[in-house]
Amino acid sequence: MTSRALTAAGYLVLAGCLVAAALVGRQRPDVLPRVADVVRHVARTRAGQLVLLLVWWWLGWHFVLAA
Repeated sequence: MTSRALTAAGYLVLAGCLVAAALVGRQRPDVLPRVADVVRHVARTRAGQLVLLLVWWWLGWHFVLAA
């Protein structure tokens, strides 16, 4: 297996884990908060808003512009 295929497999596993966590959060909010609740909580402060902005920038740079 090449390093490129291993990296792609790692990202697919990570994406699958994120989808599973989102589904668990939607079904059982007492166990795991929903993604919207976490983002709302982080966005309460100026530092949290900056972190969210940087995360969206990083995602856009690596997945939208690099494609």
